[in-house]
Amino acid sequence: MNSEWLIDLEQEEARHREIAFKVKFSGTPGSQSFEGSPSFPPGLTSLDQVRLIRESYQVYEAAYREAVAQSKRNNKVDRNQRPLISSKRRKSHLISSET
Repeated sequence: MNSEWLIDLEQEEARHREIAFKVKFSGTPGSQSFEGSPSFPPGLTSLDQVRLIRESYQVYEAAYREAVAQSKRNNKVDRNQRPLISSKRRKSHLISSET
């Protein structure tokens, strides 16, 4: 199914390779605000329209999840390379100016 689709996450779009069908998405997949606006070629049956809408959402969401996972893998920081942040106070505050 995925090989039938061209997914462009930057343009927020899914296009079917063989049929002149595309869906323009907005929002974040999995959120309440995620939606798509389909563009149908003439002559498609209602069943074909529903199938294409379902498939386009599935492949777009899968591509989005893979992109997010890849981004997390690329941004993972090695624990040995993290900057050390300490909550210990510096000893300089213990030195009294009354000497």
